[in-house]
Amino acid sequence: MIRNFFKRSAFIIVIFCISGLIFLGYRSLTGNIKSRLLGLSEKVFNADISIGQARLRFPVCLELKDIKIDNAISISSVRIYPSPASFFIKNKLIISKIIVTEPF
Repeated sequence: MIRNFFKRSAFIIVIFCISGLIFLGYRSLTGNIKSRLLGLSEKVFNADISIGQARLRFPVCLELKDIKIDNAISISSVRIYPSPASFFIKNKLIISKIIVTEPF
């Protein structure tokens, strides 16, 4: 009886720890994505760029919200869908679809 209780408790603790690690990893990944995108886009476009929010969505999709480029261009949101082939190629990103919402 006690042994069965410890098995269940250990299982619940392991599931809780794995869930916590997945949550913290997701939060860390979205923060790093935003800073890397800002650095890369400012370098490529040579312009002042701001991104209000960056997050990963299901299925594999990167969503950027409230994008402003040099206070001249404003975009409500952009969704970037990578191609599944890019997961098998090192150091290459193949984008299959980009959806831009409300550019101004």
